[in-house]
Amino acid sequence: MSHRPQRTERLHALDSLRAIMMLLGLVLHSAISYTTLEHGDAWSLKDPETTSPVFDLVVAYIHAFRMPVFFAIAGFFGALLFYERSPRELLRNRLSRVVYPFLAFLFLIWPPVVFAWVYTTAAMNGSATPLIGALAALLNPLVLIPANPMHLWFLEYLVLFSFAGWLLGSVMRRLPGGSRRIRWLYELMMRSSALRPLLFAGPSFILLLLMGTPWPEKTGSFVPAWEPLLNYFTFYVFGWLLYGSRNLVSGLPRHAWALTTIATASFLVKTLAYERLHEATLTALNVLAVWSFVFGITGLFVRYFSRHSAAMRWVSDASYWFYLVHLPLTALGAGLLIGSGLPAGVKFMLVLGGTTAICLVTYAVLVRGTFVGAFLNGRRYPSLLRREPVSHTR
Repeated sequence: MSHRPQRTERLHALDSLRAIMMLLGLVLHSAISYTTLEHGDAWSLKDPETTSPVFDLVVAYIHAFRMPVFFAIAGFFGALLFYERSPRELLRNRLSRVVYPFLAFLFLIWPPVVFAWVYTTAAMNGSATPLIGALAALLNPLVLIPANPMHLWFLEYLVLFSFAGWLLGSVMRRLPGGSRRIRWLYELMMRSSALRPLLFAGPSFILLLLMGTPWPEKTGSFVPAWEPLLNYFTFYVFGWLLYGSRNLVSGLPRHAWALTTIATASFLVKTLAYERLHEATLTALNVLAVWSFVFGITGLFVRYFSRHSAAMRWVSDASYWFYLVHLPLTALGAGLLIGSGLPAGVKFMLVLGGTTAICLVTYAVLVRGTFVGAFLNGRRYPSLLRREPVSHTR
């Protein structure tokens, strides 16, 4: 890939897929307070009045594919920036669109998250005055210093992956023979739409066996553990290589429904029989489910979302804002509903609906046509659903 390829037309399906993976974070964080399982420090809030195993399944199902799919799409767009614009543009873009928002919202969102957590924890513990404790927490000067990356951890990972992609891409440009062999092997593995998940699951299975875990989980620290970092990086590399073989994207819808069904079945088996499965079997089911999801869900989006849609474009542009600001809203919503006597399903819908409504209104009024929108999306939009010409993928 020594020459600069022609510009790729905007791939609306991948834009939409990236947006939906981000928006599923709202669903996950609205549901997790109503699960029966404990989530430790990752999410300490649990409604003491009503929980449901349905939400255990919802949270686990979304978690099974959301970030692998997201990082695969991120790798594709990273390669697009690297090869169609320039390696420097990849770094510049990720600095302005990822690093700066990460740092800004890390400090902006932390105090509201602390307020929401203190309020909801007090309410769930039976306090009659949760608001007083939450307001007192804001008076502590330490509330201005984030203790962990919260839900923004994926931006930190994306920065590291982008730099690694830039480095590897720069090296491979100087080794065209090696680049051609890697592309040949990749396209060989991609050739059979039915066998793709198995072929990519094989290396993932070996990697996880060497790690000694069925699936490494991220830590709540600013210093990421190497196991989940390396695991997610494999999906980023997959997406990066897919850009080099982007002619294959049009073939992804083949068997997409079947692969999504296989992924769901593998997920259900490993979830429902978790305690009875040998670790190697659990690992095998994990990687089969994840890679089947990657190909199945991506294929479905290519099939059904490849045409330009003004509404879907609006959602794609808004998804970044929605994800950045939603966490304190979902946490606080769970606390405000304590004592309501409502079933878990209704509470979940109220938290999700309220969070979505607030994110939508604030984006439409305060973000989309302002400097904040330009800060997040690279440009301002003068109206909510203005029909825009099709442009190159960013």
